[in-house]
Amino acid sequence: MEGRLTGDDALNDRLRQIRNLGRPDAGGPFGADFGLNFKLPAISAALGTAQLARLTTRITQRLDTLAAINAVAADNPDLAPFPVRENGTPNAYAALFTSEHADTIARRLADAAIASDPLR
Repeated sequence: MEGRLTGDDALNDRLRQIRNLGRPDAGGPFGADFGLNFKLPAISAALGTAQLARLTTRITQRLDTLAAINAVAADNPDLAPFPVRENGTPNAYAALFTSEHADTIARRLADAAIASDPLR
């Protein structure tokens, strides 16, 4: 089973086909079936590696910013922070809120040059 992820021949063949951008292991045209390309160019890998050193600091800064945004939003009864599941920790990539007036709020944000997903 060397070089294989599974002892199931059919699953192994399918995994190889996905890895090969849809080309069957036995050959044939590319894209005959669904495939994925998970290759990471060297420059992307280098940038990602450099950014990993700052990840903890960046997440801490994001959480601080999110806390400040939530504090300001707490004064607005039309906004509620999006619920975080129990024992979950947001990465604070985005500030998520729920509202029954999402369209109106999104338009007001757009007028203030703040991008909002409901209008994208």
